[in-house]
Amino acid sequence: MAFTEEVYKSRRIVLVRFVRARTGQPSYTYPDLDDRGWLHDPVGTRGETPALVHGPVFGMSQDREVVIKLERLRLDESASGGPDLFVKSEDDTIASIIEPANGELPADGTFRIKGGTGSWRDKFCKITVHVGTVDGPLIGECGVRVFQRRTVRVHPWLLNLRGSTTPGGAMTAGVCATTQARITTLFRTVNRIWRPCGIYFLVDAADTSGSVNMFGNPGEITENSGAAARNHPNGTVFSAGADDSNPVHRNNRQANRCNIWWVRRIRDLTPGAGTTMAWAMDNTADTGGVSQSGIVMTDAADANDLAHELGHYLSLDHSDEPAAGAGGRSRSDIQVLRRLMYRFNPHGRTGYRSNVGYGSGMRGALITMRDKPKHFRDDEWFEARRRAIQGPY
Repeated sequence: MAFTEEVYKSRRIVLVRFVRARTGQPSYTYPDLDDRGWLHDPVGTRGETPALVHGPVFGMSQDREVVIKLERLRLDESASGGPDLFVKSEDDTIASIIEPANGELPADGTFRIKGGTGSWRDKFCKITVHVGTVDGPLIGECGVRVFQRRTVRVHPWLLNLRGSTTPGGAMTAGVCATTQARITTLFRTVNRIWRPCGIYFLVDAADTSGSVNMFGNPGEITENSGAAARNHPNGTVFSAGADDSNPVHRNNRQANRCNIWWVRRIRDLTPGAGTTMAWAMDNTADTGGVSQSGIVMTDAADANDLAHELGHYLSLDHSDEPAAGAGGRSRSDIQVLRRLMYRFNPHGRTGYRSNVGYGSGMRGALITMRDKPKHFRDDEWFEARRRAIQGPY
């Protein structure tokens, strides 16, 4: 196959590309790929392994298998006279190609990789693409990070948040609708999203022993995110920036766990504030010697919301926020929106934003594996694993 390309100064000609091998819900077998840029990452400053590769990077756990897909961009398919393509690993002890056994790619371009020896940080190697034979001319490459599994223990709470709906009214029970079965289902998806970072969430049986008197409605946490004091319909005054969550996360805790408290809803008294699905306080957020860390989830929140809040708990910031201290938000491009740590669950978006790698209307779940100098909130795998390893789980 011949093609012509007009080039001004210089341009990288890409013959093939690596992509997620399927669309749809997050999967253990089909990881997302961090394909932001083709230049080598800078040398790590904190001990992380830089991605010295001209291509995307994906993560996986040791002794597990994943499927990746190669697409031909400027090459005909073999059936149409195009060249045969082969893949191989530069280090089989880190990641090995187990299917196809001889490395020759099938018509659909998929191949299966098994993770070998990982580490607490990561082991890194390249997967390369060759023309004609497994040792033929090199035309593409991607990187793989292989991790030892780090377990984070989780303790869920299904609390009775007693409250009143009228001024001076009686306190009545407010138990959330979330169940143990629902929590189990949510964490199945959560663990699919986080496996590429080698992080696994092990969930205790839900705790139903807590009962807390709230200032708002039964079953609700109330906040006032605005700059002026506001009255709750039951007569309680909430000052600017106040909420009534302290009795929830200070008094209902299990040691050496990520504590998660399920409630009916989070009500923001500020007009136009929208719906709050969940909160997270990362595990450094301790005030006055009292632990604040943990996650508040509402009945309406989904598994992607939970995976996102767990990212905050593991110290990650929103992907659309600029560098620390800059203030505000400045990005909503596809490279940011497709990430797990984008600040909205972007259902209903149109055009190119309707599919961020998992299907129309589904939130992205990419946790970044590269460190690009012009991107902020990067190298998320490293920060999350560092925090998980430091935790007393």
